[in-house]
Amino acid sequence: MCLKKTLLLLLLTVIIFSPFVRIVEASSSFDAQTRTQLLLQIQKLLTEVLRLQNILNKRVQTQTKVDLSYIPYELVLFPIRTGATYLVDKGDLVSIGQPRNMDLTDKKIFELFTTVIGKKEIGNKIKEWRTYKNNTTNVDAFVELISGINNWVMGVNKEDFKSGDRNNENSFAELFVHEYAHIIIFERDEFLTEFKDKFWTKNDLNHVALIKDLSENARFSYMEEYYKANDSRFVSEYATMNADEDMAETFLEFVKTSKPVGSSLKEKKILFFYQDSDFLQLRLKIRSNLNELSML
Repeated sequence: MCLKKTLLLLLLTVIIFSPFVRIVEASSSFDAQTRTQLLLQIQKLLTEVLRLQNILNKRVQTQTKVDLSYIPYELVLFPIRTGATYLVDKGDLVSIGQPRNMDLTDKKIFELFTTVIGKKEIGNKIKEWRTYKNNTTNVDAFVELISGINNWVMGVNKEDFKSGDRNNENSFAELFVHEYAHIIIFERDEFLTEFKDKFWTKNDLNHVALIKDLSENARFSYMEEYYKANDSRFVSEYATMNADEDMAETFLEFVKTSKPVGSSLKEKKILFFYQDSDFLQLRLKIRSNLNELSML
């Protein structure tokens, strides 16, 4: 019998016996010993009810963690209107402000995120988790450093998420690796500088300057054309946006593909990550996670 049913049964017992106890106390037909025994039984029932109620309260608090005082960070780089904001506490989602049922889709996306990257890694890096539903933006996800602390906000567009659809979940898994790459590369500024000096040309920088102030549609059109002309130098169209995106996209290829054996520039970019032991260790961990999800 579950805890709630046991508690309900005890409460009903107390309710049923309470009037009877008052009758016992008022009646002279019961001797003192009988009255004492009945009162002791009722007291034991009340004590057990309180004990079980405390257990239930603790379970509810554990299942629905709530922070009543936290004020969400005000985004600067990505002022996107989000539908839900959660705290991340040691890799677990925490509601903000008041207890409420978490959105099932939000939970499923977060569970996929933690499975792909690792609960410990997320707990060490992510402070806020946000979701939004917007089919008018090309921003599928973002990360932004919270000013003053070494933690991040991560937001995910859940517009096209389809739980249980393997191809769809695989796309989101790749998106998570890309976004996590931004975080770890940000902490390795010297690595980004060396990557940019080694692989980026003046033409690449001119291309970035050209597309910087364009509308989203125009920007992606230019990126597509630039990629077609340089497909041996970049792993994807999106990698041509700037050096940060190039590194994040290259890191994704570094994680999900075998070690390159060719000599093209984009393969040399992937091999660049193989020179770093920390990135190699992270690659193995994420690949192991993806293997468990049958996504490699």
